[in-house]
Amino acid sequence: MRHGADFDATSPDHYASQASEFLQDALNGGVPTKIDPDTGVIRVYSPSTNAFGSFNPSGTTRTYFKPNPEVHGFASNWDYWIAQPGIAP
Repeated sequence: MRHGADFDATSPDHYASQASEFLQDALNGGVPTKIDPDTGVIRVYSPSTNAFGSFNPSGTTRTYFKPNPEVHGFASNWDYWIAQPGIAP
């Protein structure tokens, strides 16, 4: 649960549940989404909550966190999102 603190997750199951809900919101058209045509990896970013998630084609979570320009090196989190591989579904 490396990024659990980003979402005040109280346990690994809580973190996983939040990540799953985030993906479901994205698949329902709630937030910007990209799918990598080569791997099927689903990437989601919500500018309003600053949440980023990456999911396997099966829907399992690869990572779920709040990006930080000081860590990723892009000028903004939106720039980080734009640089992610994939295309809109």
